[in-house]
Amino acid sequence: MTTRAVEWPVTLRYPNGRVHETTIEATANFGPGYEFDAFGRRWRAVEMPRRSRRLTQGKQTERIVCRSIGLAVEPN
Repeated sequence: MTTRAVEWPVTLRYPNGRVHETTIEATANFGPGYEFDAFGRRWRAVEMPRRSRRLTQGKQTERIVCRSIGLAVEPN
């Protein structure tokens, strides 16, 4: 059985404090502890957005926070 990729909104936090908001494709079970390579770095998802019972118009997309854990792993 093949796992379908899902587009996830993420906030990437670099070691120097820079923050980049983007989306990545990952499996449906993406969440804290998941690691991936993007933009030449290795990332780990560390924090899921809090769910709100109230929906407000114009609310920004809640993003999963990911921290850089080093340089991307290059394939052999």
